[in-house]
Amino acid sequence: MDEITRNDVRCAAGAVCAVREGDTFSDIARRYGLTAGELAALNPYADAANLIVGQLLCVPGDDGEAGAGEGEDQAAPCPEGYEEGVVQAGETYADLLKRYDVSYQAFRLTNPRLRPSAMREGQRYCVPPAGTRRVCLGGASSYVMEAGETLDSLAEKLNVTPGRLLRLNPALAPSDFEEGRQICVIET
Repeated sequence: MDEITRNDVRCAAGAVCAVREGDTFSDIARRYGLTAGELAALNPYADAANLIVGQLLCVPGDDGEAGAGEGEDQAAPCPEGYEEGVVQAGETYADLLKRYDVSYQAFRLTNPRLRPSAMREGQRYCVPPAGTRRVCLGGASSYVMEAGETLDSLAEKLNVTPGRLLRLNPALAPSDFEEGRQICVIET
């Protein structure tokens, strides 16, 4: 996902808010007196349709969830239910993913300021709780392809377009939709 692999996320507005259970992009915008378009402009890396609990978004002012104007190494407090950690000397991003058994996507969305290629000892990070480590976002659920199923046959079965399934699974090519493959689907 290109949107979440940006090397550096800075909040020009000076504050960060964490997405809460049930939040929509519009809800968050209203909470901070913004239009959805204004919130999107502050968060070009965020996919408004696929927010996850704990994802950090830039908002105007100082909302108390993060210190306005703090340096790059200062992280927002971890959302409730998240474990806080500190990068140890020599630790890599992959080390953290393996230690906590969390996907790159879930960890990156939770820690947009933690640069995978430039981690430093002492940087703080948040570990998403097990229930938020979904492979599938935005209401999608996991599905394991069955024998004989293809991209087209599954799309027909679920009454969605093949293009929709490909968008839900951006790392997969059409030929990757084969028996045993775990994918993301939205049942209609």
